[in-house]
Parts: sequence; structure tokens; C-alpha cells
Amino acid sequence: MVREKSKKVSPGTLLTFNIFTIFLQKKVLKERYGKQKTKIWLKRSREIFKSLYPRIPDIGGKENYLYKNLEMATFLMPIAIIMKEEGIPTRDIGKHLFDLSINAFKVFLPLAKKISFHEENQIIKMKMAAERSLQRTYPDDWVFEFVEGGGDYLYGYVR
Repeated sequence: MVREKSKKVSPGTLLTFNIFTIFLQKKVLKERYGKQKTKIWLKRSREIFKSLYPRIPDIGGKENYLYKNLEMATFLMPIAIIMKEEGIPTRDIGKHLFDLSINAFKVFLPLAKKISFHEENQIIKMKMAAERSLQRTYPDDWVFEFVEGGGDYLYGYVR
């Protein structure tokens, strides 16, 4: 099910995409593919993003703790689509996305530490997300169970 709220990307979401693109993707692309190709690809990626974002499946919007995963996918997909169309091997596209994730982690490390998966409030949020998913309110939502941790891991998921 595609969410019906809006067929347009909000200015705030577009700003977030632009910041993500400028501060994270641009550097990785320029190092690998050069300034000119990067400029063309990033311009095109914005248009692809604007067409993809409104098609995110309805899983409850921002009320669903896991919604941010779908949003982030729409931030990553435009450049992957462009690279695939350019004939870049899937492995190289994956490497780009991996390097991009590493850069994002470095940039957002202070924030990541504040919302650490090790924190009790994060564990509570994941338990609540699992409980909500089991209600199957939205047909396109993930459904999973929370698994208490022990031994080598803090917690996990089933399904």
C-alpha cells in the first residue's frame, strides 16, 4: 500500500536529502567517479528521489519507529539506480553504499552514541516496535518479534 498523504516531498525532507547528498555522497562519488560525473548524477538523483519518496509504503508514517529505515532507503536508491543505468557492476554499487555508510557513521557518531542500541530506552523502543508490528495494522509493514538478549548479544528479532 502506498501512502496517500501527499504526492510531493516536503521542503524539510528535500532539505534533509540535499544535506545527505552534499555532505556524504558527494565526497565518495567525486573520489571514485570525478567532479563532472558526480555533478550530473547528484542533480539527477534529486529528481529520482522526488519520484521515489511519495511511493514509500504506508507503515504508519513517523509514528512507526521503523519508518526511518524506509526513508533512508529512498535516500540511497537514486544513486544506486543511476549507477546501475550507467552499467556499474552491482558489487561496485554495493561498495559505494558501504563507503557511504562508513562516512555517515563518522559524521553522525556523536548522535549514534546518544541513541545507542545498548541504551535501555532504545531497547524499550524496539520492544514497542515489535509489539506494534505484530498487530499487522499496515499490510506493507515489517512483522517481527523481539528476542531478549543474553550471552553474546543484547537483543534480536525473529521473522
